[in-house]
Amino acid sequence: MTVPQPIEAYNALVEQGEIRADPIQAAAMAKLQTLAGELFDYAEQMGKTGWRARLSFGGGKK
Repeated sequence: MTVPQPIEAYNALVEQGEIRADPIQAAAMAKLQTLAGELFDYAEQMGKTGWRARLSFGGGKK
């Protein structure tokens, strides 16, 4: 699985003329890109031992 690329989606919209380039939006997209990477890494770390398993919702011990 690959990391989502919000900045690439933003740049594509700018190139297609769907939206105009905006420095504030570009800065927000850079932060969103960082967050997307961090969330992706977190999800990979959690694997099958996510919050449901930790709270016994995952069908563990009864």
